[in-house]
Amino acid sequence: MAELLAPAGNFDSLYSAVYNGADAVYLGLDVFNARIKADNFNQENICDVTRFCHIHGVKVYVAFNVSIKEDEFDALKECIIACREAAVDAFIVTDIGAIAHFDAYAPDIPLHASTQMAIHNAEGAIVAKKLGFSRIVVARETLLCDIKKIKEETGLEIEYFAHGALCVAFSGNCLLSGMIGGNSGNRGRCLQPCRLKYTSSLNGKSSHWLSPSDQCLIEKLETLNNAGVDSYKIEGRLKSANYVGSVVKCYRYAIDNDGNIDKVLYENMVKTFNRGDFTKGYNFDSTKEIMSHKVQGNIGLRIGKITKSVKNGFYIKTDVKLSDKMGVKILDGDGYEIGGLGITDPQKTGDGYFIKSVNTFYPDNSEVRLTLDESSESYVKKKIPIKITVNQDKNVLTVKFTDMRNGSSSEISETFDYAESRPTSNDELADQIGKLGDTEFFVSDIDISYEGNLFMRKAIINDMRRTAVKRLEENVLFDYITSRENTVRESGRAVMIENRNRLKYSLCVEIENEYAITSYIANNANIIVNMPEFCIDTLKSIIKCVLKYNTSPEIVLKLPNVARGKDIDNIYKIIEGSKEISGIYADNLYAIEIANRFDLKVVGGSLLNIYNSKTVKRLELENYMISAELNLGECKEFSSDAFVFSYGYMPLMTLTHCPLQLAGKSACGCGCRYSGPFSYSDERHAFAIRRIKNVNCIFTLMNSVIHDIRAKINSVRFNKFVSFVNVDADYDGVARSFAENKTVAPNGNFTYGHLMRGVK
Repeated sequence: MAELLAPAGNFDSLYSAVYNGADAVYLGLDVFNARIKADNFNQENICDVTRFCHIHGVKVYVAFNVSIKEDEFDALKECIIACREAAVDAFIVTDIGAIAHFDAYAPDIPLHASTQMAIHNAEGAIVAKKLGFSRIVVARETLLCDIKKIKEETGLEIEYFAHGALCVAFSGNCLLSGMIGGNSGNRGRCLQPCRLKYTSSLNGKSSHWLSPSDQCLIEKLETLNNAGVDSYKIEGRLKSANYVGSVVKCYRYAIDNDGNIDKVLYENMVKTFNRGDFTKGYNFDSTKEIMSHKVQGNIGLRIGKITKSVKNGFYIKTDVKLSDKMGVKILDGDGYEIGGLGITDPQKTGDGYFIKSVNTFYPDNSEVRLTLDESSESYVKKKIPIKITVNQDKNVLTVKFTDMRNGSSSEISETFDYAESRPTSNDELADQIGKLGDTEFFVSDIDISYEGNLFMRKAIINDMRRTAVKRLEENVLFDYITSRENTVRESGRAVMIENRNRLKYSLCVEIENEYAITSYIANNANIIVNMPEFCIDTLKSIIKCVLKYNTSPEIVLKLPNVARGKDIDNIYKIIEGSKEISGIYADNLYAIEIANRFDLKVVGGSLLNIYNSKTVKRLELENYMISAELNLGECKEFSSDAFVFSYGYMPLMTLTHCPLQLAGKSACGCGCRYSGPFSYSDERHAFAIRRIKNVNCIFTLMNSVIHDIRAKINSVRFNKFVSFVNVDADYDGVARSFAENKTVAPNGNFTYGHLMRGVK
């Protein structure tokens, strides 16, 4: 059965994970991790963490799952060295440019490709293997058919999120928090604006349209295992130790008992944290089960209904025993949150309880959910069983401690005087040598062969015991480390991009149809084709229009950043039928592999999140977009041939659920009524949402204001990327101004993006 992998945001959660049965934990240091708001660990205590975990046979994976800026690599080096010296078991890595540092300073420690790398098909996994990864944490949106194909074609370990929060944005491809306030999710600082309320233009209603339910796949573990999953991952480095313990304990029981679920453990897990009554995710549920737009936050365990509200409280019909320090949330008949409170002095009634609550009137039959129960413990310390053997040889006493799990042992001998009057008894010896106190061990068996004729001072026996425990710990740790594969991992030296020719022009123009094509654009720009309907006929119409102006144009096909299941087959058919294409715009690693197979140029897209020049070198890119989250000062290490996003509506996130279904505008089975971009709005922003239809649909949430850097164009020394997707403009005039570096004062509401500010 697969590994059970638990989160550890602090020491309390670490203990909770280990003592409740995790096989491995993942955690971050106080820098370079995607949960920077967790308590986290540091270079000083990471040795204590691994020592504790390894003694219990638990692996430690350290997450360096953020994008790394050019001036941060020295600090990263120090972190890597500290983790190597602590003998961590693996690194979880997002930034491709950082791989060279892991090769240089910890070549013997495996690399796991973070879910932020958005690997979700076999083509992307092949690139990850070339880069030197031995495991991929696949995107939460990855389909079972693609998991099977990844395993068959690469043999890589596959880690899959089995439980916890879902991000509405396709894994690792969200710029929303950074764009709104500079707190980038790619830097571990996401403020989760997706969890707020927005008004949908589809139905005019305000709700949590971008808030998914929490995922629970405890009923699907065998299915995941059969698909090729090697590790069941639990999300939650920002959650409590009680949450970590309850989830680990529940999944541990299911794994150890052929998939059977303990009802008590399950209900405890549900009330600890449960957003949206759980979903089984993209492989098993529809949009309406995946999203939790009615309630944001924990709705806990359903325990009953309100039978009556009075002036000073209300009555609950429930079989659950209520007590002080519990908390409840109240939902109306349609499932929307209408209140909640902490319980104080609940009064037992005939078939439930009376709860005090001044001036709150809830409708009869309102649903009551238990969301807080402080009575449950996070963990009980789980000690390691050892056998103590004591043997006497004349006046020499030898004590041996043996780990009952794996046979690791320690031994110590001491010479004592023969007793003249009162010798140490067997019981006294057993009692003193077995006092293991706060150590990680307990005496499971003791075998004493002692003649009862020696005088042993208690202080000496105590010293023997302490020394034996210390030596046993060291031997357990030594045996653990030597049991790991003693081979240097592959450093990923394979050629990434086989065709490294540069694009012709210093200007890229992104179009979605032929209406934006002019003679000037066709002859002075690389055409990036971003089709809303991903089909051969649409592409041929665009190519025909371009060829009318230029017989040898530079046409680059932008592949969707998500391609699942049969999407890949359709992409191959389109490329095979379009010989005029000279390159592939790659927003995801899988597109690089496809470009290689067709011997096409590669343009590294904005969603590859290229934060440093080392990424360019590792991927061997000649054409690429610098991350839209860097400011001009941070871009100084890049070649001036690189492109920056200069005009258009920046795509902020990709949605793989169907917003139309959520708003009641289409039927299941994609009876889609999409008729053009719609929007989600708050008090300040209106974010347009555009659909891309391959075999499967994906939706792109666009920035609320247009990028336009022409007023600062003389300070931007890089090539320019202009997007006319979802834009009504003077296409020819805009393109000319960028191609000729003309300063133009923008009209209306606009942004320079991060070029003048950057992110934290």
